Amino acid sequence: MITSFIAFSQENCVAICAVLIPVNFVLLALSLLSALRFPQMWFWLVSAWGLAALALLLHVWSWVTIGMIMPITYFLVGLVLVGLTLQLGTYVFKIRSERRNILGVMESRSA
Repeated sequence: MITSFIAFSQENCVAICAVLIPVNFVLLALSLLSALRFPQMWFWLVSAWGLAALALLLHVWSWVTIGMIMPITYFLVGLVLVGLTLQLGTYVFKIRSERRNILGVMESRSA
């Protein structure tokens, strides 16, 4: 199964990258924009982005296994890592803002 995946990934590299790179950018942008306004949509967008990022990493891994490491390899891994960093930062910001809102509500009730 792994060999067939690697063969598929190598034979269809241009098509896979042509789909996964824009999908990663679009899902990342949508999830970052919807983090505070639409929390339920945010969860699904982050999940979809995670699947797209995992697919991109598996595609890169298929090339690394045969020793084909080029500058685009680092770019694709960097794309996923930057997206992961932004998603984690958004999550931390979201949690902090929700805590601040809860504490603000609690302080206004006690006053």
